[in-house]
Amino acid sequence: MKHLTLPGSKSITNRDLILAALCDWKTTLSWVLRSDDTRYMMNALRDLGIEIQDWWERIVVHWWKEKIISQELEIYLGQSGTSIRFLTWLAALMNQWRVTFVWDDRLMERPLGSLIDGIKQLGIKVDTREGNLPPVTVHGWKITSNSIHMDGTVSSQFFTALLNIGWFIDWWLEIIVDWELVSKPYIDMTICELEKFGIHVENNDYKSFRVEVFGKNIPTSNNGTAEEEVFFPNTSTDHFERNITIEWDASALSYIANFIALHGWRITIDNLWDESKQGDYQYLEILKKYFWLDYYSDWKTTTLKAGWIDKISPFLRGRALGGGEINFEDMPDVSMSFMSVAIFLSGDTKITWLKTLNLKECLRIDAMRDELLKLWVHVTSTQDSITIWEFWSFGSEMKKTGWLNKSVKIETYDDHRIAMTFGVLASYLKKQYSEKLEILDPDCVNKTYPKFWDDLRFLEQVDDVHATYFKK
Repeated sequence: MKHLTLPGSKSITNRDLILAALCDWKTTLSWVLRSDDTRYMMNALRDLGIEIQDWWERIVVHWWKEKIISQELEIYLGQSGTSIRFLTWLAALMNQWRVTFVWDDRLMERPLGSLIDGIKQLGIKVDTREGNLPPVTVHGWKITSNSIHMDGTVSSQFFTALLNIGWFIDWWLEIIVDWELVSKPYIDMTICELEKFGIHVENNDYKSFRVEVFGKNIPTSNNGTAEEEVFFPNTSTDHFERNITIEWDASALSYIANFIALHGWRITIDNLWDESKQGDYQYLEILKKYFWLDYYSDWKTTTLKAGWIDKISPFLRGRALGGGEINFEDMPDVSMSFMSVAIFLSGDTKITWLKTLNLKECLRIDAMRDELLKLWVHVTSTQDSITIWEFWSFGSEMKKTGWLNKSVKIETYDDHRIAMTFGVLASYLKKQYSEKLEILDPDCVNKTYPKFWDDLRFLEQVDDVHATYFKK
């Protein structure tokens, strides 16, 4: 049985970088993700004066309170939406600072209304373009409130960003959720990471959160020297050091799982298991239901095994249950992974609760619809759902139009998840139908999974050997 190691989780890496920067003395983070998004986060923290030592397998983050000086600066964050949400709240802590955050063009059109409104409720001045659009300029000052309301229907990252720094505010912090909170598993992940740093969050059924106090606003005098003593969790000595290991990426697992389900064999993932707090791990349950993918886990690995290995095509596996309506509210990032295999299900498959998807790197619902249409798949969409009809029923149309044995160019819209989703599908179509899907701008996977294409080639090579052995 072959083995594969996934990249570290981007979500956890960026959460832990913020927490390590706020906690005193130093924190060692092992197996951090090396990608564009995490690089932007680390560079931004360095711009803010935080010392980060990079030893490749691990990084050491030093607390920077003694070195902080009031200043004005601009920080560029590329396409890292996570970074601007987390860092905007971090900048709000910094008295006498003025920090401006800017993005690439596409992300400059993503509104930050709930996030900005939340910061203002704490008494912090924030400047944006009309409509709460970036660039965002935060005027750090003394936080004057400890209770705020935020709209829960837009992004759970807005809440994560505040939870990350909430323990650093005078007294306790209460966050009240207006409406229904989306993507709750990401909040569970955040609370889990906070616990690793000794910070307790009271979760009132996702209707409100209360963060225990451990610290205070970061003060600076006119000459840049720290003025007040700050108290932190778990600091029983003057030189406290913590060691945190980053969990591996469950979102990346979805692409590997798709490959196994389509090609019909098995593999062991060495560094991810079912105790994971990442909601995207539950994607395996979706494939288990619709494609008979089997999986099992011990304390450090997950093994994936396709149902009826080598004996049933994905078409027949999918036809066993058909499609229907599937809710992806708790794991929207991997909904696109399922869209690419839903073409093998019988009838129509409606994937719902995708209202946050068009607020990501691109208009993801529209992008997936447009690219699947190139494959003679019938697709319709709304603002929060996409419906995909069976690919098999269009076989005669493909032959009639001469689509077979021709190259189809797949636009990625500078979106890493679209590139990886169609990359796996392209691998299967090439093997089964001599189809060639050309993935444009393949390097956009560097945002979260730089070694994706290497891993895909590894899987293809192993699959060739496996198929030859089975035929014998």
